[in-house]
Amino acid sequence: MIIPAEIQQYIQSLNVPLSLADGSVEDMPLLQVNPSFESLTGYASENIVGKNCRFLQAELEQVDTRQIIRSALDASKPCQTVLKNKKKSGQIFDNLLFLFPLEFKDWSLMYLGSQFELQPEQSPEQALDRGKYLSDTLNRLHKESRILSKQHAEAVSDGLVASVRHLIMRS
Repeated sequence: MIIPAEIQQYIQSLNVPLSLADGSVEDMPLLQVNPSFESLTGYASENIVGKNCRFLQAELEQVDTRQIIRSALDASKPCQTVLKNKKKSGQIFDNLLFLFPLEFKDWSLMYLGSQFELQPEQSPEQALDRGKYLSDTLNRLHKESRILSKQHAEAVSDGLVASVRHLIMRS
């Protein structure tokens, strides 16, 4: 799947751990992660792009949390939940996950995820408050994706009109 350059650059530029997964294929492989994600998890993008982000959960059993995520994915709805993840180093951490669907008219469904490591003294509520920046960022990205989709549709429409006009003038 081709990700528009504007979206790739935007994701790479943020200082928030972000991942982008392809929701149109089975097992939702990662399409892109940014340097903040690599720093948080210890995994380089070239080693994980193409894998489902579930690898971070390792053998940790989290039935209820996985059900929350699965329900959100099935409904193409955003969600936020806390789950245990494992860094490349083996360190287990509490991950405040934000998952946000991005629907593009001419593209398949993608999911933008962001991970925040909860500190032991930090409650999920405090982390959710800190996550307001991420929520605003994700909403802005969703809005930008809708604008890109609209611009693409307008360009295709304009191109078709020009082609038809050209054909009519040649007749």
